Amino acid sequence: MEIIAQDICEQFNLRLFGNEKHRVSSISSLENQDEASLMWAKSPHFLSKVKKGVVICSQSDYENNTTKINAVTYLVTTESPRLTFSKVVQRYVGTSAIVLKNEVDLFKSRTDIIISENCFIGPNVEIGKGTILYPNVVIHAGTKIGENCVIKSFCSIGSEGLGFEKVDNQLIKFPQLGGVIMGNNVEIGPNSTIRRAAIDNTIVKDGCKIGSFVNIGHNCIIGENSILTCQIVTAGGSIIGKNVFMGVNSSVKQKVTVGNDATIGQGAVIVKNVNDHETVVGNPGKVIGNTPS
Repeated sequence: MEIIAQDICEQFNLRLFGNEKHRVSSISSLENQDEASLMWAKSPHFLSKVKKGVVICSQSDYENNTTKINAVTYLVTTESPRLTFSKVVQRYVGTSAIVLKNEVDLFKSRTDIIISENCFIGPNVEIGKGTILYPNVVIHAGTKIGENCVIKSFCSIGSEGLGFEKVDNQLIKFPQLGGVIMGNNVEIGPNSTIRRAAIDNTIVKDGCKIGSFVNIGHNCIIGENSILTCQIVTAGGSIIGKNVFMGVNSSVKQKVTVGNDATIGQGAVIVKNVNDHETVVGNPGKVIGNTPS
């Protein structure tokens, strides 16, 4: 991928402020921006964080931005920046980051891992020594799995998340171009799914234990040694701290943070941030005390 900022403007009827010849060679988030990356900003707060590269933003956000940077080229849209970004990625990159090419045979000669029957392993996957994949596991492209992990049957690691923008009664797919990084000594029960990130990585850190029928959304981070029992849902962008316990059938709203050493009761629905050591139960979740140290 290599495009010029001016070409993007002409294709999508955008206004350009900055370097017309600014070259774009990658898609990135604000956290990983570089000189050649294309990003989008949903508010003035996020726009002020852009220090280099090319960014899609709204007219009002651009006008209200008091920290315009010479190294940044601004592409101003009259519609949702997220929608415009989705259209640009569709046009120049494509919306599916999942390559349906099974490269499982590349791993069958390894004696330090176990790959069971009927597994699918996409391109550019890394698997650490001592890891076991049970039958019918799917590992999508770009996933990185650490050492001594156990992934039970019918798990899907690195599948696309559900992200769309609605316009004129049509759903425009938001790109899911990131990956999944799994640490060491992680165990995942059968029929669970870990979604790839939209742009960066969904991360499951060392020592996590995840039960069956769990869905970890795109861009989530699960901290070290946390236990997610069964039928857990962590919506996109949520962060689970280390040593967290989540009871059966509990869920976390998108972009909500659960602090370290917290306990989430069975069936609890977490709709706001949880502090370290808190115990939360109910729907909506309410704090009932502190988790013993």
